[in-house]
Amino acid sequence: MLRTQHIVQCSPASINELNKHIAFHEAGHVTAIYIRNKQQQLPPVFFQITINKSRQKDFPFFARVEGGRLIENLPVAEIENKHFDTALEKQPLKHAYEADVINLLAGGLAEAKFVALRDDEIFNPYLVNINALKNYGGHSDLEQANRYLEYFISN
Repeated sequence: MLRTQHIVQCSPASINELNKHIAFHEAGHVTAIYIRNKQQQLPPVFFQITINKSRQKDFPFFARVEGGRLIENLPVAEIENKHFDTALEKQPLKHAYEADVINLLAGGLAEAKFVALRDDEIFNPYLVNINALKNYGGHSDLEQANRYLEYFISN
């Protein structure tokens, strides 16, 4: 969960607007992590938000959520998954995969909803689809979600 979008011109108004976008995006991640994992009775995960206030191209990110995933290492999880024999044994891993993918997508969705409300637009699936999340600081989140899905769907 890494926010990497850079803006070319940094007027005070654009910096303030970008900060709002980042705040909603990261809040979407942490809200999903906390509330959804609790609703699904998944184990607690620890995370922190790091915000890089230096807007230089030398720094690879503006903000990121460190931690917050149930599956930190996909190859290890895949190896463990192959040792489970029954669907019942695989169920906890499946729930962890699903939770992590939802948590990854929640940041871009929260930011998209903020923009829709700000622009007085109706927030619906036609306005924001999976490809549109790239426009809401979700490029690295989508890449990670796709990696999860490649592992998950191959089984």
